[in-house]
Amino acid sequence: DTTPPTVALTVPSNTAIVTGIAPLSATASDNVAVARVDFYQGTTLITSSTVTPYSASWNTTTLADGSYTLKAIAYDGAGYNSTSTLITVTVNNTNPGTWTACATENGTCTFSGTDDVKYGTANIYFIKTLTGPITCSNTVFGDPVVGVAKSCSYRRVILDTTAPTVSLTSLISGTTISGTITPLVIASDNIAVTKVDFYKDSDTTPFASDTIAPYTASLNTTILTNGSHTFKAIAYDAAGNNSISTLVTVTISNIAVTTDTTAPIISLITSSGTTTSSSTITWTTNENSSTQVQYGTSTTYDKSSTLNSTLALSHSVTLSGLSRNTLYHYKVKSIDGSTNLAQSTDYTFTTLKRLAKPPKTTVTATSGSVNLSWSIPLDPDGIPYELYSGALIMRSTTGYIQTPNSSTALADVKAPTLTYHDTAVTPGTTYYYTFFTYDDIGTYSDPSFISFTPTDTQTITTPPITSGGGGGGGGGGGGGSSYTPPINTTPLVTSYPTNSPNTPPNTTITPTIPTTGPSTTRIYNLGTNTLIRGSHGEYVKELQRFLNDTMNLGLVIDGNFGSGTKAIVIKWQQDHNLTPDGRVGNKTKGIINSSPSSTPILPTIPTTGPSTTRIYNLGTNTLIRGSHGEYVKELQRFLNDTMNLGLVIDGNFGSGTKAIVIKWQQDHNLTPDGRVGNKTKGIMNGR
Repeated sequence: DTTPPTVALTVPSNTAIVTGIAPLSATASDNVAVARVDFYQGTTLITSSTVTPYSASWNTTTLADGSYTLKAIAYDGAGYNSTSTLITVTVNNTNPGTWTACATENGTCTFSGTDDVKYGTANIYFIKTLTGPITCSNTVFGDPVVGVAKSCSYRRVILDTTAPTVSLTSLISGTTISGTITPLVIASDNIAVTKVDFYKDSDTTPFASDTIAPYTASLNTTILTNGSHTFKAIAYDAAGNNSISTLVTVTISNIAVTTDTTAPIISLITSSGTTTSSSTITWTTNENSSTQVQYGTSTTYDKSSTLNSTLALSHSVTLSGLSRNTLYHYKVKSIDGSTNLAQSTDYTFTTLKRLAKPPKTTVTATSGSVNLSWSIPLDPDGIPYELYSGALIMRSTTGYIQTPNSSTALADVKAPTLTYHDTAVTPGTTYYYTFFTYDDIGTYSDPSFISFTPTDTQTITTPPITSGGGGGGGGGGGGGSSYTPPINTTPLVTSYPTNSPNTPPNTTITPTIPTTGPSTTRIYNLGTNTLIRGSHGEYVKELQRFLNDTMNLGLVIDGNFGSGTKAIVIKWQQDHNLTPDGRVGNKTKGIINSSPSSTPILPTIPTTGPSTTRIYNLGTNTLIRGSHGEYVKELQRFLNDTMNLGLVIDGNFGSGTKAIVIKWQQDHNLTPDGRVGNKTKGIMNGR
């Protein structure tokens, strides 16, 4: 059902006079059924009717005399509705007058002279001033109440000489106004007010009129001059009587609003720090505005940086994830606080070409006989090197081979394969493997080293960056690293004296550290659930207390199991012959709370330099808790490389990073203050 009903308001008729409790009637129909009819006085619901004939009673005694509008709205069951034609009636309860009945409908009303004649019912009627006798009929008067028997009455004509009363109530002399206001007038009359006109200053034409109470008008003061202005209202009745309200004098004060339509001015656009996969775009604006860059491999700019809505004068965006050796187009955009947009013309930059030589890889060796596995090497931005094409594996039983030679290589493993099973080995014999990764044009990386003595149970993993030195296209020799075995186990890499001819260059010899249990007999309440990264609460706080107690750290007791806490747990598990997964389950908890307990003996570890000849760029300033940026990322890479941890490389020097630095300083006879100054940096980089 999509058809709305039809409706007409039949009683009273338009322009009728009503008094007391007046009846209302409406006719309505629908293609299905009418659900209800609502009767309204203006916007006020009088009542609803749900049965035909649709009718209601309107109590006018609570209303002021004057003009009112009536309407009816009909609804059907589908919710569709329609509204009747609006009618206007006059309420007159204060001066109904004295009337003499003279005839019923269609009869003759006899009187002499000219009188007022009322035709209708007691509550709804028309009044005309006529000369008698007259016929009491719809033809003479019109029908004020359709379908109802009517009658006539007359009264002597009373000359109305009483003017209405009027006051302008919402404007007060001596006040200041602005914007758009709605002046309100209160007006009354001995019979009825027919109209109120509103005037300003000395105008002879009203700026607004109203015929229905309450009498109001809309006044837009912004089109008037600032300063003093006068206002008045004039009320009229049907006899032409009128009265003027007291003059009101007010001050208009509108502040002119200046709209900013000027876009920011962009200048000093530069691209800097461009690598193989990133570039930083900077610019300035002459007013505070937002920051965004659109970019792509053409001027269609198919990518955009995240909009930084913070308004600033200096702007910087680092674009990452770019392709190597590629021309990029970009333009910068800034929007000021008034939403004015400025954008630059087209600028370009080109990412760096291929690396001089491929990066090295991480190598793992396990027995059975010897299973070698490695990962795709990462470029300086931490992204897998897309030009990696394979790995050349050299093997010796007397020491590390420093130069690639495809004719004497153990194997040439093409990408995407990342494993090799060396079966031609003898248990108990130590084998020295050298790995050279190569790119698509055959350029070799620096060497990566790993040594292994095959047994049935051993597994070792090299740090992520294992050596420095020459290389590239069959270059000269490089450095190497040895494996630091878990505490209280047999080392898996033969530890040579520092003057041994088989020791790779710059190798750190790390002795086995015996462990008999945690450093206190206190029982730590670690709960029943496994604690993992992301856990939080009192049990995590207890774990952090344990790590501080036993490892002499400065870990913040915040109850949040983050990457720093996880890295320290992994180190503790390594030191106690547990699977270093960073998860604190029943087995780890049992070792933590084992009794009797004693403090591990941590011998002084002689250091001749870090386990790699890579130089870590740690900047010139002291790195402390609260530092952040690329230098902190480089520090976190160093800690992961040298301690075999899983610390997140996020560039934030938090409590976890500080605790690991303290542990590293303890192991290297440095003041364990968690501050990475010149002395700590020197030891880290072998100076």
